[in-house]
Amino acid sequence: MRRCRHRRTAFALTALALLTGALAGCSSSAPQALDPAVRNLQPGLPGEPNEVLTEAEDPISIGSSFSEVDAAFMADMQVHHRQALTMTALVPSRAQREDLQLFSRRMDISQESELQQLDAMLADHEAALERLGERQGGGHLGHTGDGDPSDMPGMLADAEMAALEAAEGEQFVRLFLAAMTTHHLGALSMVEELFSVEGTAADPRLYAFASHVESDQRIELERMARMQAELPTA
Repeated sequence: MRRCRHRRTAFALTALALLTGALAGCSSSAPQALDPAVRNLQPGLPGEPNEVLTEAEDPISIGSSFSEVDAAFMADMQVHHRQALTMTALVPSRAQREDLQLFSRRMDISQESELQQLDAMLADHEAALERLGERQGGGHLGHTGDGDPSDMPGMLADAEMAALEAAEGEQFVRLFLAAMTTHHLGALSMVEELFSVEGTAADPRLYAFASHVESDQRIELERMARMQAELPTA
């Protein structure tokens, strides 16, 4: 009889411990990760069915963090930067000024790095849109930027580029500084337009990129103004 009481007491204590642990687990406020192997239901609106969710189908991880305006800005800025690199590539063979040589090399490094950043961000955007398109049963969803140079402020027309390519010496320096100044002011206008649209540059990478373009181009504008001031009076 005494042995039976011990067994009942031990059983009761074990049941109490299990119940306490279960209650503690239910009252925990820590978020629980969705198990892809388990059906997780999200209640639908009245009259609509519930939606089965897993971590792999979380729309936050599928959608792009860049807006269409962001993507158009990045695509246009790629074209803008490439023309600037075309211009700086002319400097070594057409200008003797050491300060302009150093300036153009610095621009090459800066804009090549920024092009790599743009390539990476646009690739992420495209991949996200492709995943979203597949989930919605649609095709490829591209960004809206077509990179049309005529739509971008500060871009040199074909005739202006041809004149720059044909110039040499002091004439080239004057044309280059004037053209690159206009080009930089155009880039500042593009950044200003981006920031003027509500909800753009929400991705911290794009915000940092655009902010750096703004500050860097202003510094280079000041350097070009000094070089222009040092040119002999025509």
